[in-house]
Amino acid sequence: MQPSTVSAGPLIVSAALAVLVFAFCTFVVQPQDWHTSDFYSFWVGARLAGHRVYDSSQAESIQRGVSPLVQSKRYIRPPFYALALWPLGRLPFRMAYVLWFVLNAAAVLAFVFVWRFHPASYVACALFLPLGWSFGIGQDAPLLLLIVAAGARCIEQKKELAGGALLALCAIKPHIFLFVPVVLLAQKKYRALLAIAIAGSFLYLLSSAMLGLLWPVDFVRAVVANEAIIRPRLLGMAGLLARIGAPGWVTPLGIAVGAAIVYRGTRKVAWRSSIALGVAAGTVFAPRSMVYDASFFLPLLLLQFQPAGVIIAGAALVTIVTPAAIIAEIFSFAILWFGRFPRQISRKK
Repeated sequence: MQPSTVSAGPLIVSAALAVLVFAFCTFVVQPQDWHTSDFYSFWVGARLAGHRVYDSSQAESIQRGVSPLVQSKRYIRPPFYALALWPLGRLPFRMAYVLWFVLNAAAVLAFVFVWRFHPASYVACALFLPLGWSFGIGQDAPLLLLIVAAGARCIEQKKELAGGALLALCAIKPHIFLFVPVVLLAQKKYRALLAIAIAGSFLYLLSSAMLGLLWPVDFVRAVVANEAIIRPRLLGMAGLLARIGAPGWVTPLGIAVGAAIVYRGTRKVAWRSSIALGVAAGTVFAPRSMVYDASFFLPLLLLQFQPAGVIIAGAALVTIVTPAAIIAEIFSFAILWFGRFPRQISRKK
């Protein structure tokens, strides 16, 4: 949906509708003390930012001080992200939760604005069920959407170093954004790749200051321990492989196939379409994609379809939580396939 001249009235109404829907998902549909919210993991990570950030027993003690019903809300993101969220950890949980909502709602509005989508995109985002799921469960998909949008916009404006530095923050969720460097390589955005390497090294050293140079080992241990106590609802490749009980070695093979598809599919495609395709492909081929991760289809869907199509796609992706879950697993591949033929195809000069 391309930008056009729109009066302030429809713009305000559509944005306000989105905020109201997100507020409903965040505050109304959650149970007492929001004890099922994943925000507990971010909040406790912010409180423990330092050498104890992956201390599950300490985290559980803090969380149950707010609600004794909280279970299995470990912090499983890189240490530098906990440091970035440190101010939230200084606040009481309920106040921090409200601020978390404000930050994520603002991120959605900024995402649409930065990529200059039509204001009707706010309505599409409001009714895109995976994004609503992200708000309802206290996840941070909107913040990551904004990071991708801002980084891509900088690169589009020939500010490749700034854009690459922003895209380095995708390391917050590395398994989803693993194809971003592949897109930059295919598009010959070498300065942006250099910026990612430099900024990524800084983030690694920042995390090392908290946990030591071998912190990735602690990070992986926390992730593996978390996988053992949850029942993830997977989509894309991860969902299909789990459904058929495929051996573990098939996953890296599938990721390699995904990387080849992204590289070939984005070499001669307009920049914005290429990065949107790469992000969507990361969700499809990730070794672990939850239903709220389908929010990362939004850039590609908003480029290709009208609001009704985006909303329908979101509903299809959320069939992951029904007995017809295989629909979502296969549909995610379908979106990626049709996204390989964007409207904005243009050969690079």
